Amino acid sequence: MIDGRFPVARSPFNLYDFIGDADRAQFLERGLLPWWAHPELKLRFFRPVASAVMWFEQRVLGFGVGLQHLHSFAWWLVAVFAARSLFRRLIGERAALLATLAFAFAPCHALPLSWIANRNALLSLAFGTLALNAYVEWRAHLRATHGLAAAALFTLALLSGEYALCFGGYVVALELTRSADGVGRRMLGLLVFFAPAAGYLMVRHALGYGTVGSGFYVDPVAEPWEFLRVAPFRLAALLGHGWLTLGTDTWLLGRSLEWLVFPCVGALAGGIALLLRRVYARLPPEQAPHARWLLVGSLLAILPVLSAVPSPRLMGIALLGIALHIGLILDQAWFPAPTELRTRAFERVGVAATLLGFMHFVHGPVTGWLGASTINRSATRFISDVAWVEKRLQKLHSTEVVVLRGAVDSFFGPFAMVVTGGPWTRWDILSDPMHLLTLRRDESTLDLVAPEDSSLSPSDGFSLFRGAGLPLRPNEEHHGAHFALRVMSVSEFGPTRARVTFDAPIGEEQLWVSRRGGRLFETPPPRIGYGVPSDR
Repeated sequence: MIDGRFPVARSPFNLYDFIGDADRAQFLERGLLPWWAHPELKLRFFRPVASAVMWFEQRVLGFGVGLQHLHSFAWWLVAVFAARSLFRRLIGERAALLATLAFAFAPCHALPLSWIANRNALLSLAFGTLALNAYVEWRAHLRATHGLAAAALFTLALLSGEYALCFGGYVVALELTRSADGVGRRMLGLLVFFAPAAGYLMVRHALGYGTVGSGFYVDPVAEPWEFLRVAPFRLAALLGHGWLTLGTDTWLLGRSLEWLVFPCVGALAGGIALLLRRVYARLPPEQAPHARWLLVGSLLAILPVLSAVPSPRLMGIALLGIALHIGLILDQAWFPAPTELRTRAFERVGVAATLLGFMHFVHGPVTGWLGASTINRSATRFISDVAWVEKRLQKLHSTEVVVLRGAVDSFFGPFAMVVTGGPWTRWDILSDPMHLLTLRRDESTLDLVAPEDSSLSPSDGFSLFRGAGLPLRPNEEHHGAHFALRVMSVSEFGPTRARVTFDAPIGEEQLWVSRRGGRLFETPPPRIGYGVPSDR
């Protein structure tokens, strides 16, 4: 987009506008969307500040990748020191240090630091945490400058990304716990955040931003019933990550085992509640109210991000309240008062706190490092695959890639290969199951077959391009740039058999590839009357 190589022109403030009504048909025509994409698919995010920052550093300052990563680390440092300032303001020095360490090295920062395009999460977190500091100061002393600073910083956080809506949970929690204040003062306190938030949401709606038709993102306004369907499971997965750094891939257990997540998280909540009960009983009177609103705020802060598939990257803001309580629990367990009786209950609390400390100071950082390493390997493989595809196309004198199996990497491939003024490489994405059988019927027709417990297209939260709200049906016909596809049979997971008819005979001038082990491999179509199996 910044270099002008995107199919549709984007301004410096609009780099997170991916797919909308105005350009969806063009994307389908060029093979930039798979055939199963929702007919009203929209992926448009209103993040003008994060967009402008990225445009400025690359176009004006000329930052390379290394400097861009250092830039992301700078925003991480701002967020960490802002969190440190908030913790020191509200709890003791030692507990604040432990909370800061838990917050700084949490795996939720790995993806925003590793993936430059996700830096908007760090901007929202940094601006919002600074705003929360100013907000707490304003509520304590009612100085207009602090109130205005909080409102301005909340505005910058919102304009950096919709993640900042999570800060509304802390503002609501703080106002609910200020029982000594009247209704008028509480309403004034809420306005500092909710006036900028209302303005942001109104402008976002007026300009047509939002998501529709995606299984990865579910807009609670556009798709309220689908949001309510997926919200409980997503909430459980995020709570498991926030408190125990478990990783939200627990939600990938499979439909037959999904029910295990809820009792596990329930048991986790019960154990944490017992620890917190002990902590609150020993907190100084001036610290207990602060801890309560941050705890309630951390729970409310999760609600806005339930619209996306569970991922550690969504938990940065909610982690502020969680990290503070990790610090309090560890401080009391590891540094007890000299008069503390060493009872059996005390020893059990110490063991539980040590396990919690292990999860946040050993398991969490290692998980983040492994996550970043995975992103590194994936990006390296992608670069290698794109270079290989480019060389093969040059040798074939072709501009068409047919992807038998593999969706996400294939979606990014055309953008990585496009050259200003040159021809677009067309990628015909046919399927993305775990296992695939390709049957050749005649010179221009293939049958694609997936197991009954799988699907030719990603389903539910796995599908960026089509959610469960509009399932594919038997005998539906879909058209790509060079082929027509008819869905022949469907299971509860999605289409399991489809017939693909190309506009012209399948020839050697097309590059046929399939994804296996995270890489793209050349996979020529079978001869007429034969079939070829392939596995991911």
